[in-house]
Amino acid sequence: MSDNKIFSAISAVMADINAVEKKGWNKEQKFSFRSIDDIVNELHSIFVAHKIFVIPEVVKEERSERITKTGAVLFSSRLTVKYTLVAEDGSTVSSVVMGEAMDAGDKATTKALSIAYKYMLLEVFCIPTEDQKDPDSESYDDIAPEQQAEAEIERKKKEDAERLRLAEIELKQKKFINEMKALKDSKLPDGSPVFSTAESWAPFSSMAKTHTMEETISATKAEVQRITDEFDKDIPF
Repeated sequence: MSDNKIFSAISAVMADINAVEKKGWNKEQKFSFRSIDDIVNELHSIFVAHKIFVIPEVVKEERSERITKTGAVLFSSRLTVKYTLVAEDGSTVSSVVMGEAMDAGDKATTKALSIAYKYMLLEVFCIPTEDQKDPDSESYDDIAPEQQAEAEIERKKKEDAERLRLAEIELKQKKFINEMKALKDSKLPDGSPVFSTAESWAPFSSMAKTHTMEETISATKAEVQRITDEFDKDIPF
């Protein structure tokens, strides 16, 4: 476009921008910062007034995993983002910036986008800052590669131990189920069932809800023995 209104629009936005106060606080590294919300809230109405909008485009993305000293896994996202500012006449100007962030969940990419957008706004519109510290509100205690390898080995050991623990529990549960089934099917000397009705078996089938498997098995065996002894007493000699 011949008029190239985007340049005059950017200058007009810069003239209208007020100082953006540092309201955020990084607890780990103990410094104040301007959050992305503070900057966007300041610029939104000014963009509307001067008829500017922004189109983001992720040019490149790199993902990786890191291990902290505590053994926690952090997901790292590094983005290269191209932001195109468009004026009402269709003229444009672009700015390519990088954003990097880490998160223990699924927010690393979202954080990296926010940081990239924030730096683009700060740099293109010359919003004054007092320092060049990383504006992230969260910090992570990353470790050296050799320590990271040791932490990864330790993490895998913990995972293996947990899998073994769960496998042992599963085996105990299967053994418990088989033992209870055998007790339920117990027979008296004359071939009749020890638990002749569903009602007589019910207290023991539901006992595991409030007792350990060992306690349930022990109580059920004791009941089988009691009923068998009662039966033997009734047999005439």
